[in-house]
Amino acid sequence: MGTDFDAEMAAVRRHYLAGLPALLDELSLAFQGGKPDVAAGVAHRIHGTAGSCGLGAVSAAAGRVEDLLLDGGDASDVQVAIAALREVVS
Repeated sequence: MGTDFDAEMAAVRRHYLAGLPALLDELSLAFQGGKPDVAAGVAHRIHGTAGSCGLGAVSAAAGRVEDLLLDGGDASDVQVAIAALREVVS
């Protein structure tokens, strides 16, 4: 693939990364608000979109959060996973 595609994907990644802090806030607020299903949905979106954008570490960290939420993981484990996701993004 040519450099035009590479440049376009780089722009898509930059745009997506710029919006991630708001998604992470949405994820945290849903979890803290006692809505694990909503939080899992946000984590799922981050997991998939980050993977599509070639952001493997972000996708993997979001997948961990999603798995914990769907499996009814311990709240402290979920909080640690969300913090780890934030760390990967920053």
